[in-house]
Amino acid sequence: MHWAVEEGHADPGKVCIVGGSYGGYAALWGAIRNPEIYRCAASWAGPTDLDEQIKYSRGEFISRRAGRRWSNRLEGENTGERFELDEVSPVKKVESLTRPVLVAHGTRDRIVPIEQFEAFEKAAEKAGKTIETLKITGADHGFGTAEREVEWLEALLGFLAEHNPTSIHTPDGFAAERAVVHAEKERLKVQKDAKGETSDASEAIIAN
Repeated sequence: MHWAVEEGHADPGKVCIVGGSYGGYAALWGAIRNPEIYRCAASWAGPTDLDEQIKYSRGEFISRRAGRRWSNRLEGENTGERFELDEVSPVKKVESLTRPVLVAHGTRDRIVPIEQFEAFEKAAEKAGKTIETLKITGADHGFGTAEREVEWLEALLGFLAEHNPTSIHTPDGFAAERAVVHAEKERLKVQKDAKGETSDASEAIIAN
């Protein structure tokens, strides 16, 4: 980001960090850790409690032995200087949140389970922090369908228009952006109907 500002590509007062999966975690953590840099943040399917995520991944995707080696390396147990994952977990540091955030997740995500979303939502409420949330029924880690991806994009556009408006986020500019998203949604629907097939995650939505 600093490079982009120095090169004149970005306005330092108009930076919002957005990402999915690890990028979703990075977005939340960036807003919590460096509010002086980021104006807002939006996360799709981002882990919020790293310790719980590692326990889940160890039980779901990798062997117990390999998982323990991974945890030891990540937490620094083999170096004699243990690193606490809670220190870099958004759910444990939500009281420090001062920037607007949008947190979104799919109910059928098996990579980063919906409990990660729910834990952050509850922690924010307990800390008295107002956050925007979006739970998409049936969506997996990669949305699953183009229609669900469009639902995320529409929520993201509205969030950015409110918290990080640019020249395109005038009423006319925002309407034009939404029209592009809706046009792509209709195109995909027509294509799906013509093929008699269900849209899948490989269909890309590009709105710019």
